Amino acid sequence: MARFKTKKQLKRKIFIFTEGKTEKMYFDALRQPLSLANAKIKILEVSSTGIDLLNKATNQMRNNPSFERDDQTDVILIFDKDNMSEHDFKKLDERIKRENMSVGFSNVSFEVWLLAHFELLTTKIQEGSILKQKLTNYLGQDYKKTDPKQLKRMAFNYKVAIRNAKAVKEIDFYKQSTNIGVLIEQLKSSSS
Repeated sequence: MARFKTKKQLKRKIFIFTEGKTEKMYFDALRQPLSLANAKIKILEVSSTGIDLLNKATNQMRNNPSFERDDQTDVILIFDKDNMSEHDFKKLDERIKRENMSVGFSNVSFEVWLLAHFELLTTKIQEGSILKQKLTNYLGQDYKKTDPKQLKRMAFNYKVAIRNAKAVKEIDFYKQSTNIGVLIEQLKSSSS
């Protein structure tokens, strides 16, 4: 009896380029709770922000065969406001849209998103030191930006963070905001 070969379904590719190690480690930790088995995910920390992050990401996709982009590839850039001006942000956002990429943006820092794992967020900006102190209080130990156990603990609680960040999910340059939860929901739905 002849055997019929079934056509192998290609996995959707997701490239996530982060400005820092904390963001990379968090998204690495998300792989298990999101059960992203139907997606091929590559996460790369490029230690840049804004236009430099975009340029390094596009160079990776152009010059590194393991980051070759096709029609089944989602590209996400994760970065904070840092010292970026509103003008620079608007120019960056326009270019990201032309490049058909998505943005994960947090104003003031990625710790805004991490705090959403523990409390309801508002649009009132909290300085980085306050965010870190609150995370220390919730974790019951000093918050360390690149502690894999802390980030894994938070990643497994991502559904709470999505609910707690609903009021700040629209990117806003002047108010506390983070759209990381929106991106996580998109990742989950695109890989199903």
